[in-house]
Amino acid sequence: MSTTKYRELNKMLSEVNMFPGLSGMADEENLILFGAFVAMNVDGDLGEQWGASKEAVEAILSRYFGVEKIFHKKSSLYRSWPDVDVDYPIDGVGETGNPWANVTKLIDAGKGTFVADVDLYYSFGMNWDDSWFGLFSQWKLKNGSKILNTDPWDEDGSDPDSIDIYRVESCRISLKPFVYKGKDTWQIIGVNGVDVPKILFP
Repeated sequence: MSTTKYRELNKMLSEVNMFPGLSGMADEENLILFGAFVAMNVDGDLGEQWGASKEAVEAILSRYFGVEKIFHKKSSLYRSWPDVDVDYPIDGVGETGNPWANVTKLIDAGKGTFVADVDLYYSFGMNWDDSWFGLFSQWKLKNGSKILNTDPWDEDGSDPDSIDIYRVESCRISLKPFVYKGKDTWQIIGVNGVDVPKILFP
């Protein structure tokens, strides 16, 4: 895989890892949360909206995961209130740092699918660098920063001024190539051996 395509794959997986997290994306409610979060932030203006329409969630989950149908009313997150303009309110979700994904191995699994071993990282806003979408060996770390194998929120008194990088967990993702608006990208079809459902809340 070329360096450019590798970076693009890491960027796409990092988008999915923003909220509620890549490793949980075989769960129906987590898929809804992800779709609503992306819909809220579609123009980079997180905070101006407080939820998402069911149509927006459908479009986002179709693009990233190939979800074909959602029976919205069966979701515990669904609200259809006559005086509000969202079907999925998720007020209070904000960006507190930088979660991202880094593929360590990509295997051709046959039949047009691939399996990726992925490390999931987190840094507080003080230490973001675009080089982290590339190969691990090419990351540009700030002087004094360390890579720690722990979740920053599990430590006593997390430090939002930290320049350290946290390797939170690893997971295995099943993927297939996908063309979206004329651009080559990927769809996620499985997480840690569990298929992403094509129909939610049947």
